[in-house]
Amino acid sequence: MWQRRQASRTFILVSPDNPDHLIEVKPILKRLQFYAFNARFDCTREELIKLGKRADNDHR
Repeated sequence: MWQRRQASRTFILVSPDNPDHLIEVKPILKRLQFYAFNARFDCTREELIKLGKRADNDHR
């Protein structure tokens, strides 16, 4: 299987004028998924930590 080793960046703009902006954006971020290191990761704190550990191990 051909793999592309190029990073992409996604920017999500959220207005901090709404005091509940973090509460409202978390469900949206949780639905975002991406693939790296032959695994799927969700855009959550836990999954991003798991991705970081995976990347650290891969570069050692």
